[in-house]
Amino acid sequence: MSTAAVPPNTRPQSATGCDVRSDAMWQLVVWNDEVNLFSYVIYVLQNLFHLDHTAATTLAWRIHKHGHAVALCARRDDVEARCRALQVWGINATMRRL
Repeated sequence: MSTAAVPPNTRPQSATGCDVRSDAMWQLVVWNDEVNLFSYVIYVLQNLFHLDHTAATTLAWRIHKHGHAVALCARRDDVEARCRALQVWGINATMRRL
């Protein structure tokens, strides 16, 4: 049986694409609501996360279909800043430690 070497900068990833070995990682969860228009949510996602229209629409549909979705996985300060920005735009978002 042969074993393949793992490149040194390859890290295990969770289903959300977060580095699962780091305890400093946080998730930004965006929650579905019945207040904001779908087009508005897409607009906000494009502006805050610098997503193209297709990626923002895909994320918005995931939020709508499942009730929430992870929009970002990063260090706490980055997640906290984006969470606050979403809330300023009127989008319900929370953060959780990975």
